[in-house]
Amino acid sequence: MNHAQESGGPRTLRAIVAENDSLVRAMVADGLARCDMPVEVYPCADGVNALDLVRALREGGEPADLLILDVEMQVMHGDQVAQVVRQEERESSLAPVPIVFVTSLEKTDEQLRTALKESAPAAHIHKRSCRDGLEMASRIVELAKQRFSITDNR
Repeated sequence: MNHAQESGGPRTLRAIVAENDSLVRAMVADGLARCDMPVEVYPCADGVNALDLVRALREGGEPADLLILDVEMQVMHGDQVAQVVRQEERESSLAPVPIVFVTSLEKTDEQLRTALKESAPAAHIHKRSCRDGLEMASRIVELAKQRFSITDNR
């Protein structure tokens, strides 16, 4: 239970944003902070850092509510992070955290299709279809609300 829940306020969404482009990462984190629900953003530059954050939050008793993973990152790609997260969730009988993959790939390639299938519940957004980080963040939150039933009253 987080502090907002203890005080009767809306629950804070814990979102990990893993993106190797520091500008995109900062814009998405800033956009999420401006959305219409309380969000605590954990930005990281690569998949290894993202996996470390997933584990640390889970071990701290307040697991991430949403993973936003760039498909192609240095050190460890987003689909590889998702694969490890899903394996650990199955081994520990944990509910799967929703994942939104972000990609600059022109089309949905086999790597992304496989990641979406194996990482369900998962969705994706093309970076190039968004004007800026705020629009991307707004679309991510709307997608999370629609596809994963994430609301500010979870």
